Amino acid sequence: MAGVGVVGFTGPASATSTFSISRLSGPDRFTTAAAIATAAYPKGAATVILASGLEANISDSLAASYLAGQLNGGAGAPILLTNPNSLPPATLAALKTLGATSVIVVGGSAAVGPAVYAALSAFKVTNIAGPDRFATSLALDSVAGDTTVGTAGGGTASGASMTTTNGVTLASSASVPGGTVSGTLANPGTVSALTVSGAGLTNQALTVNPTTGAFTFVVPAGTPAGADTLVFSTTASNGSGTTVGTAVLTVNPANGSTVAGR
Repeated sequence: MAGVGVVGFTGPASATSTFSISRLSGPDRFTTAAAIATAAYPKGAATVILASGLEANISDSLAASYLAGQLNGGAGAPILLTNPNSLPPATLAALKTLGATSVIVVGGSAAVGPAVYAALSAFKVTNIAGPDRFATSLALDSVAGDTTVGTAGGGTASGASMTTTNGVTLASSASVPGGTVSGTLANPGTVSALTVSGAGLTNQALTVNPTTGAFTFVVPAGTPAGADTLVFSTTASNGSGTTVGTAVLTVNPANGSTVAGR
């Protein structure tokens, strides 16, 4: 017969509270995000991330959390939410309360539309996006890079260049915007198409030297106006349309130096 052990305690149970609980909320997710942002950053935040607040695009804000943790000198950046076709008043008010000067918009035009960009005209705006949620997540991770600047994605940064493990190299020039960004492919014979997006470019087809793998593209002058960073994303694909290489480079337009890459 199995035995049953009983442990007895004498006296009333007690606990001492050494913490307080408070609730941050609003009538909707946009207001709640704004309340969290302003409470978490009472001294403000120069750079803020903006992502769609719809369920269909919720992965964008989740994927942005790693990048958010590295912004503002390592102090982190709040993530605010928006409707695809309008910037909620609570979100705009939070941007002003935080004293934000730069907004990183996550996702493509279906997630954050032109009307939202128009409402952000007072801020420096940078967009990080891919053709789908998976590519957007990769782009965010690539821009964030490693926590120690100097190596990222298995490659090394030398001057203003960044090499990726999948054979695509991007190097910024000191004359962007309006200047040229150069790059190389490690195995140009395996690539049938190479495109670049970001900083005023959308899936622009690039010509690759079949022998050296070298390619260049020109950044449209003044695009985007007033941006403090320019983000370039290249995608190499084979004859079947399968992606065989990618590279993301974030450039400081003031001096052409690489901010981060992967």
